[in-house]
Amino acid sequence: KQGNSMGSPFQGHEDSVNSVAFSPDSQYIVSGGEDSTLRLWDKNGNSIGLPFLGHKGSVISVAFSPNGQYIVSGGSDGTVRLWHGGNWQSWLSLACNRLRHHPVLVEPKSEEAKAAGETCLEYSSWSETKKTLFQKKVE
Repeated sequence: KQGNSMGSPFQGHEDSVNSVAFSPDSQYIVSGGEDSTLRLWDKNGNSIGLPFLGHKGSVISVAFSPNGQYIVSGGSDGTVRLWHGGNWQSWLSLACNRLRHHPVLVEPKSEEAKAAGETCLEYSSWSETKKTLFQKKVE
């Protein structure tokens, strides 16, 4: 219910939190903040693992992939990062123009990037080693 407390605040970020998202099965929560990190939590607010490091500025948006195996984040550094489940390491980074504040994942064309999705209104460059093609989401 809107306006009611859901429990004690989670402790972990060193600055304000900008975005949170639940996993599709509602068992996990990811948060992104002004401290340039993402953090993974269980539904009870217990921190899981170490902070995700990679963004060079504030993390402004986070989302789980529809299958819960990936997390995508967008930062004020102009990058979108894809984090792979299991070890939650940064798997792909795109330089992004006109970043959406709430990314929407769509199925990509290539097998290599199954859950990555287009989260930029425009993107300019990304790692040439991946050679990954994304569908363009048109609004």
